[in-house]
Amino acid sequence: MTAAEVRSSRPAADRAWRDAPFFRSLTRFTPPPFPLQSSGLREAESPVEGFFLTADLCPTDKPMDRRFLNAAASLP
Repeated sequence: MTAAEVRSSRPAADRAWRDAPFFRSLTRFTPPPFPLQSSGLREAESPVEGFFLTADLCPTDKPMDRRFLNAAASLP
């Protein structure tokens, strides 16, 4: 979706978010036991070409490495 479509879309029906791929992945990869450090998502629900880059944006006093993110975003 474009940013304009997101801003103008209607809210989802109650519990409709449970059918979203993100929620299915979240419940699949975060069941108990809850380790102090997790490896994050390791695979897609269905075959895909390419790679996924994830980042942990938890609170920190360190600045975000924007050079790395910009370099990753500029990859073909």
